[in-house]
Formats: sequence, C-alpha cells, structure tokens
Amino acid sequence: MKNRVIVVYDADVTIGRERVGVRLLARDVHTVLERRLVQADGTVFVHSIFLDADTVIYDYSTADPYFMQLERHYCAIQEKLRELEERRE
Repeated sequence: MKNRVIVVYDADVTIGRERVGVRLLARDVHTVLERRLVQADGTVFVHSIFLDADTVIYDYSTADPYFMQLERHYCAIQEKLRELEERRE
C-alpha cells in the first residue's frame, strides 16, 4: 500500500507532571519526527519536523529541554533512520 504512514518508533516519558512523547513516522521517502508535550492541565503541544538530513535530528534533539530524559529515545530514532535509509537505497 503506497502512501501509507507507518509509525516506526513511538515512546512516551512522564517527567514530573508532564508527559513527553516522540514518534518517528515514515511515508515513502518522507520521514517526520513528532514531539508531543502534554502539560498537567491537559494542554497539548506538537512539533512536527521533516527529517531530511542527519543534522536535523541532532540539532532538534539537543535543543530539546527534556533531552536528558529523552536521549535514549532520540538515539533509537537515529538508528531507525539509518535503517530506513539503508532500505531505501
């Protein structure tokens, strides 16, 4: 099935009273990182970025204020990105 969005990686972490999640989505040649922040009052913020180069995920993840708590998930996402790239070649 072409044009189907596949969730390649999905993780949620509770940090204090907030919940932060990261998700890697793939569709054909496009790859998107979604970061969700759910605050204690239920407010939700979502960032979605296209990952068109290795530096994008590195720059984004290291600028994340919750990088320390999410580091292992960002590393897993980088590994999944490498695997996707190898399959696409």
